[in-house]
Amino acid sequence: MKYQELMKEVEGVGKLKLSEQENFYRDVLNESSNDLEVMVAATFYLGMAYYYEGNFNKAKEIIEPIILQYQSMPFVRELISAFNLMGVMLYYDGANVSSRYYYEKALQIAMEHEDVGHYCYEYNNISITYVKQEKYEEALDSILKAKEYMPCCVEDMGAYVYLNLALIYNSLNQVEKALEAFYMGLDEHDGKHIILEDYLNCGIELFSKAGMDFELNRCADELEKRIETMYAVEYIDACIALFDYYLEQKMFAQVKATLRYMDSYMAKHPDEIRLGLMVESSRYKYGKVICDLDVIILALEKKNAYFERIFEEEQVRRCHDTERYFEMNRKLQLALENETKANQVKMRFLASMSHDIRTPINGIIGMLQVIQRCGDDKQRIKDAYDKMWISSTHLLSLVNDILDIRTLETDSVVLENKSFKLSQLLGRVQTIIDLQASNYKIELFMKTQIEHDHLMGSPIHIEKVLLNLLSNAIKYNKPNGKVYLSVK
Repeated sequence: MKYQELMKEVEGVGKLKLSEQENFYRDVLNESSNDLEVMVAATFYLGMAYYYEGNFNKAKEIIEPIILQYQSMPFVRELISAFNLMGVMLYYDGANVSSRYYYEKALQIAMEHEDVGHYCYEYNNISITYVKQEKYEEALDSILKAKEYMPCCVEDMGAYVYLNLALIYNSLNQVEKALEAFYMGLDEHDGKHIILEDYLNCGIELFSKAGMDFELNRCADELEKRIETMYAVEYIDACIALFDYYLEQKMFAQVKATLRYMDSYMAKHPDEIRLGLMVESSRYKYGKVICDLDVIILALEKKNAYFERIFEEEQVRRCHDTERYFEMNRKLQLALENETKANQVKMRFLASMSHDIRTPINGIIGMLQVIQRCGDDKQRIKDAYDKMWISSTHLLSLVNDILDIRTLETDSVVLENKSFKLSQLLGRVQTIIDLQASNYKIELFMKTQIEHDHLMGSPIHIEKVLLNLLSNAIKYNKPNGKVYLSVK
């Protein structure tokens, strides 16, 4: 499957049940012939499916590998989106600094690839992490940068930017600017259709501070109607916004109903611990308002249980990280050992080949010298040319062996299996080695008793072995010595 083919399937797959989505993306990931771009995108969309179901731990587990290896991954927009998804999940976990790290890393990747369309999105995300930390000036600086890059991104981003601009101005007690940004995003940038639930959450907070009771009540009523249809990640935010509104209005029946909504959510998603802490903080506030000690104690007990789980998860995470570092170190050590071994193989191979190559080259040089000295002796010149031809053919075989990359990669010799005549092979060996013997003033005696001249094997390697043996015997012999070769 190609990347564009996968993109055509994504929208339809997103409408399937989670199990069906997983089956589809797992099939894509298990197909080894798919492009790496497809693997990155399929991994992201599988993680996104679990994110929409509120299973953050599973989503993190799925997308973490492509994040850790992003530098070796091809650039597709889903790579940036994976960093954003991790940032969003950490944001909902309350890990604002970590969340911002992933958003800033996504911005860095976008800038490295001049993907200007992502700048607005990343600055917008960065701003909301500052809002959570109540660093509103830093948040304002980031959201204004997002606004600057709005013309370069998809049109929908305007709704998000103006929503967060309204929240930031409201937190800075600049209510008029907040209302202006709110209505700009809601009406001019179609926020009422793109992210209406988020605008309703914002409206409850904004209209409460502005004293606009009619608009406040309308937002609360509309949000309550929509709460059951929201994605998991939006659900708790909406519940808490309604809870705060109902508590302020002393609408205790609605407060209890909202707490039941949140308890129902946590029963389905017990691993979302930090969201559970937000729920229990709301329960604690309710208990204090109505002076109900049982509610207060229940909230504190549940918060304590969540804190214990956070502590346990942190220990598990540290063990997991340590194990992962061990595995990374093992792979690094193995890679270094393989690299060292490969270099040693290359050095041995080249050292061996340098010795093998010198013999035919010296033979060719010697024959050229013979031709220069015997310009009128046609028979000796012809004999020299014949020997040069034999040496050149052998040299070409050696060069071909050097260029066979398999020899270097596997540290092995690839033998042939073809027919050859032993007498011809020995003749070539003697022709090549005769000149070296003459230069060293060594007598070479070759005795052959060949019963079966036609053989099957790897003649080039047999030649190499014989030439190495004879060359070393000549090279390390005493002056005027003798070398005997007997072949049966």
